[in-house]
Amino acid sequence: MTRRVVVIMGSPSDKKHILASGMMNLLETVFGLDDVHVASASAHRNPTALREIASLTMAEGAQVYIAIAGLTAALPGALAAELEYARPVIGVPLDEDGLPACVRTPPGVPIACSGHGKSDVPGSANAALINAAEFACQIIGIADSKVAVAYAEYKGHSTKQPEPNVDPTTLLKED
Repeated sequence: MTRRVVVIMGSPSDKKHILASGMMNLLETVFGLDDVHVASASAHRNPTALREIASLTMAEGAQVYIAIAGLTAALPGALAAELEYARPVIGVPLDEDGLPACVRTPPGVPIACSGHGKSDVPGSANAALINAAEFACQIIGIADSKVAVAYAEYKGHSTKQPEPNVDPTTLLKED
């Protein structure tokens, strides 16, 4: 089964933050990505499991990864390395101490960071995890119009195409 979005948390205890944020509901119900794969693997304590998850999900055709980790937040960078930088990784450090691991990566190790924080701090992890879900949807929506339309409707944007033969300079003229 193809799983377009893979959510990997550094520890099973991080699941409470994922559930509290509403991120999974957003991905699965609102954006229609009912093929999300969720796993747990520590970059430090179980790199073999991380390697196996990366290999399996890449073979299944995963398109984007969301890596959620606490403490040093090494998971996003370790995951990107396991994927051989062939798929986008969105890092969500749950602790601000882990933020540098996502935003100070060396050249050739691109990781997007959607924010940081835990769900017990009002708004912080919720925003970071929701932003990660939205960014994953935007990436997939490039090639999947159904997902793009779901995202546009969620954001309240019109999905109508511009009318043909409209001179854009006329749109800027004041009356």
